[in-house]
Amino acid sequence: MDWAEAQTGFLTGDRAKDARNVAILLDTIADVSGNPDLDSLFRSVVDKAIAVASAERGLLLLRDNDGGALEVRVSRDKEGRPLHKEVKYSTSIPKKVFQSGQAETLMDAAGGGDIALGQSILDLRLVSVMCAPLKTADETIGVLYVDSKASAKGFTKGDLELFTTLASQCALAIQNGHLVAAYLERQRLQHDLHVARGIQQGMLPRKTIERPRVEIAGYNRPCEETGGDYFDYIPMPERRIGVVIGDVSGHGIGAALYMATARALLRAFTYKVADPAEVLGEVNRFLERDMPSGSFMTLFFGEVNTKTGALRYASAGHNPMILFRKSSGTFEELGNTGPGLGILPDIAYKTGETPPLGRGDILLLYTDGLPEAMTPDKELFGEERMKTLLAGLQERSPEEIVQQLVRAATEWTKSDVFEDDLTLVVVKGT
Repeated sequence: MDWAEAQTGFLTGDRAKDARNVAILLDTIADVSGNPDLDSLFRSVVDKAIAVASAERGLLLLRDNDGGALEVRVSRDKEGRPLHKEVKYSTSIPKKVFQSGQAETLMDAAGGGDIALGQSILDLRLVSVMCAPLKTADETIGVLYVDSKASAKGFTKGDLELFTTLASQCALAIQNGHLVAAYLERQRLQHDLHVARGIQQGMLPRKTIERPRVEIAGYNRPCEETGGDYFDYIPMPERRIGVVIGDVSGHGIGAALYMATARALLRAFTYKVADPAEVLGEVNRFLERDMPSGSFMTLFFGEVNTKTGALRYASAGHNPMILFRKSSGTFEELGNTGPGLGILPDIAYKTGETPPLGRGDILLLYTDGLPEAMTPDKELFGEERMKTLLAGLQERSPEEIVQQLVRAATEWTKSDVFEDDLTLVVVKGT
């Protein structure tokens, strides 16, 4: 049977009946094209299938998510009323049609013999049954089913052809509906992520800050909509200012939530606790309770006394921070004073100290997205290149140093898209 014959095989020569069937088919096509609500569409198709076949009941069954059993999505009677949730029907015929991909029509089914395909037909005393597959170009996704106990009604070949055409239109609608639903879900998720990114970025300092003896600038660019990197400047008592940079394991929403939690804890404890090591100990105590196994956060917390330039710090498993001394042209590294946050309870961190920041000294805080930025050939940007750039930028402002480092890393990767979050802070003595 060619395409044209398949689409017109339901025509009988009876003008009144053919006009009615064509009207039903056109109405179904219009419904398919204009109804974005699949559940509403399913009900409409079942009602039309019952009308076409002059049947008593109709069901639409779809394959479950595991790709195995058929599940009833809609079941209705000829009055358009939903049937009982545990509706009984011939399970053998839908199963056969689903597996074969071929429509079936049975007459005098309750009479037994070769056409009585299952005991359920006899138990339900069904006389007429018709079932057609819901087929897309690639697969069968379900079946459309009607039945009747009325002996006066017999399904014709034309009924089956029209019924099969209805099923084909319904399958197309389901496929399109799933594509539309998936697209809308992606759009909703993208919107939610965009909102989340705005909230997260709003938590980060937006401007360079200037205090006596020190000027500070920072930068953050997540590799996804949201990320686990963050930085912060925290005003503290006794003319001190806290400088923080952190990196939560992983990316995305989960990492961003832990970042926000750590930020809130740090800001709370810096007002209560004077020592950097004790601050990290308190933050770790709370994070360790909540972070799942395998998750952790590295974090560097330093405090600068804006009266003396003294720098104290504690580092929870973070990369060594780089301190450039202008007077000598040398570099120092501020290493770990304890493990990452959220791994073990009751960790006793240590506080490190350095000589006061002098005029032109530069402290670079960064996450691993900077040294691990790679060329297309997988060559790392590396810490030595960072130091060379830092020494060459010693006369620039913190904001300019940040911009130049980001530009250099972007040129190194030959891409605006990094494989990891990129975050850095520059603290310069003034």
